[in-house]
Amino acid sequence: MKQKIKLGIIFGVEFIAVIVILLLVFFAGKKTYTVTFDLNGGTLLSGDLVQSIVQGGNATPPVAAKDGCYLHSWSASYKQVTKDLVIRAVWEYETTEGIEYESAPESNYCVISGCFKDLYGDVYIGAYHDGKKVLGIKEGAFENCGSIKNIYMLDGIISIGKGAFSGCTSLESIALPGTLTNIGESAFYGCEGLVSVTLPETLEKIGTGAFIGCTSLSEVIFNGNLLSIDKGAFEGCVSLKEITLPESLVSIGYGAFDQADIVINIPIDEADKPVGWSHGWCAEGAVLNWGYEPEDENSDSENSDSENSDDSDGTGKDTD
Repeated sequence: MKQKIKLGIIFGVEFIAVIVILLLVFFAGKKTYTVTFDLNGGTLLSGDLVQSIVQGGNATPPVAAKDGCYLHSWSASYKQVTKDLVIRAVWEYETTEGIEYESAPESNYCVISGCFKDLYGDVYIGAYHDGKKVLGIKEGAFENCGSIKNIYMLDGIISIGKGAFSGCTSLESIALPGTLTNIGESAFYGCEGLVSVTLPETLEKIGTGAFIGCTSLSEVIFNGNLLSIDKGAFEGCVSLKEITLPESLVSIGYGAFDQADIVINIPIDEADKPVGWSHGWCAEGAVLNWGYEPEDENSDSENSDSENSDDSDGTGKDTD
């Protein structure tokens, strides 16, 4: 009896050893991958941002928060990992109440069609409404909302329609989405409190009189692939003193810039001006810097520093 027990123990130990060896061999053949969670402006509440995951295993997303937003999703799956991953948090604004939407039946997208005219302060426009992607803002949707100060939009919106924000006289800033391709006619007409606008790289067209009468607008930053600025786009923007146009422009309409004292930096030679640039696209008194290169300013500074380096006593004379 004792002999049988002894043999049973031996066989049991050997069985366990075989299982352990098999498991070690199994896992030894599997790689370990790194999963990095990018909070995309959020704040970490708990969990790890960088995790080592055995091939086929699941990562555990951290808990995070972002003011005015909720976590809509992660940019990629963190389950059954088979490669190194960087997974980005996708945030969605807690959309301001009072915004109206419309969409076609059975459609998976919608557009903003209007709003309550007593909206005020900061307005947040989310990328989704009732599970549908928000792709555009229709004509006059926020027209004459004179108490709105700041507008925040997430990526997704492609087009801003005619007069969409016209008459928003208290509007100071607007965060244009990185998906925007078109700003419609008179979209920001009479937004006299608007100070600065950064146009996204995706933008292709600025419509007629889009920023007409924005008297406080002093800074416009052009990026990327802008193709067209229609007539009178920045007419009456009396605070706009200097701009740098993008090289991608193929057409500019009559009177797009009517400021007589503006400096316009143009990164192409005058001889290479596209035929689509209208005669009279800027005021006669405008200073046009054709062939402008931003690096020129840096090189001038470097040359100045180089000259001063020989001036060890600060008198402007060679000390040799």
